[in-house]
Amino acid sequence: MKTKIQTMCCFSFIKKKIIILFLVNITFLSCDVANNQTPYPAVFVNKIINLNNIQYTTLRNDGGAVYETGGLKGLIIYRLNANNYLVFDRYCPFDRNASCSKIEIDDSLLYMIDRCCDSQFTFEGVPIAGPAPQNLLRYSAVLTGSLLTINN
Repeated sequence: MKTKIQTMCCFSFIKKKIIILFLVNITFLSCDVANNQTPYPAVFVNKIINLNNIQYTTLRNDGGAVYETGGLKGLIIYRLNANNYLVFDRYCPFDRNASCSKIEIDDSLLYMIDRCCDSQFTFEGVPIAGPAPQNLLRYSAVLTGSLLTINN
């Protein structure tokens, strides 16, 4: 026959297990899956470009942009102003496995687009049209003199 203390200890142990299971379930349910977003595949980016090189002349003016190698499907480097550059991967967050999927700068120079799924993005990487569920993958860009360091 169990004593009151043994019974209370058993209930305390069971309560702790239930609380732990509850917290674990909440943790898993609160992940990005609830937002229908999946993380981007891991890729290492560490690139330094010299803005004085002739292939980067469009980056000498605000609103200028160029394509560059690196990342998952290439990079888009965009000059916001003299001291700020934004760098995005050309990998579309909608249908990442589609071979036709690749972000490019629209001919109007007003936004970026994936012509495969027709998702459109601002030059801050935010979706403004189409089925893309999340922002474009953005890399850090630090300007030191004429050198732009891009990494993640």
